Amino acid sequence: AVKINSLISHVERTTNALTRHITKLTEYTIKELLAAAKMNIQLLTQTYRAELTDFLTALTALMESKTSPFLLDPKNLKQAYSQLCQSALLQGMRPLINDPGIVYKSQTDTLIRNNTISVFIHIPLYTGTLMDLFHYIPTPIFLQSPLAIQIMPDHQYLALDSAKALAKEFTQMELDQCTKLGEIFHCSKKNILRRDLKQICLYNLYQQQISSIKKNCPIKVKQIPFMARQLKENIFQLSASNKTQITTTCRDQPPNITIIQGNSILKLTEKCPTATTEAYVFHYNPYIVVNAKLISLPILINTTAWLQPLQLDITDVTQMFNEIKTTHDALDYTSFVRETKRYQSKDYENIGHS
Repeated sequence: AVKINSLISHVERTTNALTRHITKLTEYTIKELLAAAKMNIQLLTQTYRAELTDFLTALTALMESKTSPFLLDPKNLKQAYSQLCQSALLQGMRPLINDPGIVYKSQTDTLIRNNTISVFIHIPLYTGTLMDLFHYIPTPIFLQSPLAIQIMPDHQYLALDSAKALAKEFTQMELDQCTKLGEIFHCSKKNILRRDLKQICLYNLYQQQISSIKKNCPIKVKQIPFMARQLKENIFQLSASNKTQITTTCRDQPPNITIIQGNSILKLTEKCPTATTEAYVFHYNPYIVVNAKLISLPILINTTAWLQPLQLDITDVTQMFNEIKTTHDALDYTSFVRETKRYQSKDYENIGHS
């Protein structure tokens, strides 16, 4: 009887100790789950906020008749563009450039119906060959200082087909309205071409037909002051009716002084980046690459530790809270104590000896 009473007392103490430990462990587990759930909700909120911002950005782009990268999956875009090229080829057509990124520069139309947004992307296709584009830069022809001849046509650009049979003229403003795709200009609704090329001033200048130039081009004789035009980042066209001194400044050597008159080309380099006249300064800014020390950040081997929280949706969060509640409700301490006391030992002789 003493051993039985001692056993019962020992079981009760053990049961109470286990109950206290389980209670603490349960509270700790619930706190950890709540903390994890709170963090996931914060990440979920941030993700939804970022996605909403991206969606608004995409809608704004659609209002401007453009497609946003936020609307298209790159893998699906590449596949769809490949199918488009194959379908167009069957009809003897092809896109201007072999790059799916053309969709982001193409014009779009948007239709909203039954809470569904439909976007129609107009990708330019063409048949035949492309035309060559020539740019006319007015250059004075000096006669006797300070008089010069200037040819100033109404258009500055001339597009010619490969057979030199069709032409199209553009002003700078008209060309700016075209969409530039790499080195190609796509000019929508510019479908009027000229066949009477000999009547076009720019074509006569291109062919250097003196008699036709006199007939078809506006020619003026006037006094020309010193003129400068930048052709490239480091190349300048200079037109001087009188003798003009130009000084080129170079590194680690004396300045170079040159006298120019008429039309000349000034080319600056990294070693000689600056040139001056009495009234002008020409400067070349070379492309400089700065090599900075990169900051190395540790990367998690298991990327799901970063990516997993961002993949949760509201259903996952709800399930997480249900698991917390289920964990708490499943711990019935009264039932645990009752079931422990009902335990009947069959090995009484070994009680107290183990």
